[in-house]
Amino acid sequence: MELFVRVVKFVLMVFVISHMRKIFIFCVILSFTSMAHGQNVLSSAGSNQQSAMLQQSYTLGEPFISESIIGANTFSKGFQQPEIPIFNLRMFIEGTYLGGGFLQSVIDPINLPLLADTVTISFIDSDLNSTPVFEKKILLQTDGWISAPLPVMLFGHPYYLKINHRNSIETWSKFPISISTANKFDLTTP
Repeated sequence: MELFVRVVKFVLMVFVISHMRKIFIFCVILSFTSMAHGQNVLSSAGSNQQSAMLQQSYTLGEPFISESIIGANTFSKGFQQPEIPIFNLRMFIEGTYLGGGFLQSVIDPINLPLLADTVTISFIDSDLNSTPVFEKKILLQTDGWISAPLPVMLFGHPYYLKINHRNSIETWSKFPISISTANKFDLTTP
């Protein structure tokens, strides 16, 4: 047994010595990478993912904020923002409305029967500058509800809500709405 331990130590020592240059370069790159991931980054795009064991957050560069959801993946552009509680909105699309408060699932009726379609919600500054302050493509459930986390920058300011669907007329809110921690808007009731 002692001979086995000595052989293993020898093999490891030979491996480390023979790969010392690669190990040193790896450590240098790792230290530069960890410095670049600090909070002092001039950012303009980013996102974060979290699993049971790991959380990854990254920042890259564009000044406009938008997000797209494709399957289980969320892609974002713009300043990385912490998110506030979920924005909830209920709406129906006339072409897929089944009646009784339900929409037909057109994304994938067999594998995703509770998801009706996708819509894009945009928040437009109340000065009616038509450029969205924030835009996000989200999934519409068959009961008409959509839920989306929003960035902190929208909190407490009045914005017009614009809703786009690939096969419907663009819809705007009549008045600006103020984003708060308890957002729940039901467009299905007058």
